[in-house]
Amino acid sequence: MGGISLHYFDLHCDTMTECFRYNTPLAENSLHVSLKKANALDSYTQCYAVWVPDDLRGEKALQLFRQIAERLQEEVAQNRN
Repeated sequence: MGGISLHYFDLHCDTMTECFRYNTPLAENSLHVSLKKANALDSYTQCYAVWVPDDLRGEKALQLFRQIAERLQEEVAQNRN
C-alpha cells in the first residue's frame, strides 16, 4: 500500500511581497510558504502575487511591483535546483 500523495496548487500567494518587505529568503523562512516546506510535497505549483497598498498609486506602485518582481527573479536564480 502506498502513502498519501501531497499536491499543492495555489493561484495567489503574497509570500514574495513579505520576503521583500522583511528581507527574508524564499528558500527558508517563517512565512506560510517556503521552498523548504514545498520540498515535502509531491508536486507544487505557486503563482505569486504582489500586494500593493491601496494608498500607493501610479509610478510608486509600479516601482514597488518591479522591485518585488526583481527579487523573485533573484530568488529563482539562487534556487534553480
